[in-house]
Amino acid sequence: MEQTGKDRVERRLAAILAADVAGYTRLMGIDEEDTLARLKDHQRAIFEPKVAEHHGRIVKTTGDGALVEFASVVDAVRCAVEIQRGMGERNADVPPERRIEYRIGINVGDIIIDGSDIFGDGVNVAARLETLAEPGGIWVSRAVHEQVRDKLAFGFEDMGEREVKNIARPVNAHRVRYDGLLLADSAATAVPPPGKSVPARSHLRRPLWIAAAAIAVVVAAAGAWVMLKSGSNAGRNVASAGRASIAVLPFNNMSGDPSQDYLSDGITEAILTALAHSPTLFVMARNSSFAFKGKAVDVTEAGRKLGVRYVVEGSVQKSADKLRVTAQLIDAQSGNHVWAEKFDRPFEDIFAVQDEITATIAARLGARLQKAEVDAARGKALVDLSAYDYYLRGRALRQTGAKGPTLESRAMFEKAIEIDPKFAAPMPSSLLPTTWKFL
Repeated sequence: MEQTGKDRVERRLAAILAADVAGYTRLMGIDEEDTLARLKDHQRAIFEPKVAEHHGRIVKTTGDGALVEFASVVDAVRCAVEIQRGMGERNADVPPERRIEYRIGINVGDIIIDGSDIFGDGVNVAARLETLAEPGGIWVSRAVHEQVRDKLAFGFEDMGEREVKNIARPVNAHRVRYDGLLLADSAATAVPPPGKSVPARSHLRRPLWIAAAAIAVVVAAAGAWVMLKSGSNAGRNVASAGRASIAVLPFNNMSGDPSQDYLSDGITEAILTALAHSPTLFVMARNSSFAFKGKAVDVTEAGRKLGVRYVVEGSVQKSADKLRVTAQLIDAQSGNHVWAEKFDRPFEDIFAVQDEITATIAARLGARLQKAEVDAARGKALVDLSAYDYYLRGRALRQTGAKGPTLESRAMFEKAIEIDPKFAAPMPSSLLPTTWKFL
């Protein structure tokens, strides 16, 4: 029955900006008082004045985050860009590991008004877009892009459809490309002309994309072999051919239980494989990176031996149904941190954590890595956590190379298929029934 009079819910169309500070928990762990003081200074000097200048209303703040309402979507995007530019200028002389950087998401839609607060899918989508954005980045919905693309002198990059938590349908996202967006290898991601978007790759081209990724991995392995055998700079020469070079070192198992190594190794490989799907990244092969497993690693030395500019390292700790993953991207030449983050999530969010780490690293290195490629890297059907756990255990056993563990690994893969028949990774080849193929 239709609501009438005072019972009617008040609604209106609005542009919603959601912002939060990337790595806030880590920054607070370094120095609580300094982080809080600097954040308040940024809010007074940049965030609040820019919101007021563009006729926005700060609905609420949540410590490190804020929700802002605008009557104009053009004002919302302009405000976001000026905030990020201002923060970039203020962070210019701050070491990367101590920078306070906002992630911003913007959506336009119907919202519910409740006093001074706002609710609804219009708000929820903005909040989810913010979680997808890289530090210093701005992600907007398709509705926002459609309204502003011919009105603002910024480029937009089509990031494809993204499945986000608690939103029924995938969200079509676009990343704002502005002159203050700090990405390491900017030449690899040319900014489109104002008002134009980088088109999403056609599904017809995906086999070529996957083939290119496979070739990139083979080249990486060959480069590593030549370098390790001859002591030459062959790996570095290959990597320097217009691509950012990167190695993903084995993540440390922090659980105190050696039997959990399979999980940290699995997360490492998932990130490595996904990054390898970007043609703008030179990713060192697994065998070369895993030579450092279990060793005290000096990152600059590891980068020199592997012939790469950047190194990813991290740790994994699983306790009951909780997962803690830390990851950091390091410039191996200078030893400086480019990005670092800690993720405390339910174990069921393991795929989201892997995707977020991969997307952020790729963005920092100026690489295009769409969700479709990430899904291809880990298998879209990877949904059942128990099946995934058995798959990781089987993979760890298989890599010992001994006959016994290989038979055990097959039993693990069969268990994964029994739990989830749609689980693609360990399925037997339809062409070779007695041969197993492992992704």
